[in-house]
Amino acid sequence: MKPIAWLAAVTALSACAVGASIATGFYNPFDRRMTRVCEKILIDRLRSPSTYKRIEIDHYSDPVPLEEFRKIREDEIAKTSNAGYRDFERQMLKINTDLIASGSRGAPIMFKKYIRYDAANAYGTPIRALSECTLLSENGSESEASIFNVRVDGTTKSEYLIKLIKESNQN
Repeated sequence: MKPIAWLAAVTALSACAVGASIATGFYNPFDRRMTRVCEKILIDRLRSPSTYKRIEIDHYSDPVPLEEFRKIREDEIAKTSNAGYRDFERQMLKINTDLIASGSRGAPIMFKKYIRYDAANAYGTPIRALSECTLLSENGSESEASIFNVRVDGTTKSEYLIKLIKESNQN
């Protein structure tokens, strides 16, 4: 096979694969990082992850006042069980709030995404649901989204796993 024909075949197959993944709602390479992180966390929580199909996503972002930002971060820090990490995070919060207050850094932004999707429940019946995904960004960018700081329906991935472990220990 000639190199140009081989390259054309690979390009055509790649385009078909990307098109199929977008059409099925499973993965869109053009999605922002926060959208990909939100969907990963959401899919990991489903009883039938393979049945997930995105219907639509609504995007919103709002600046967060400094006092509200401080309260949200202090609440998150208080939930941490590691005292050394808590002290470090409090110091970082002080530095960040001082930078924001002095105008050296822009206001934090709360990014929100509402993901409407279909997925099968435990009985295999497709159910339409809506999940809220949030990211409190200190630098005003969705690019810092990770499974550790994005909240889906109010909890990060690690908080959700801890909740599941606590629930299983009660039974």
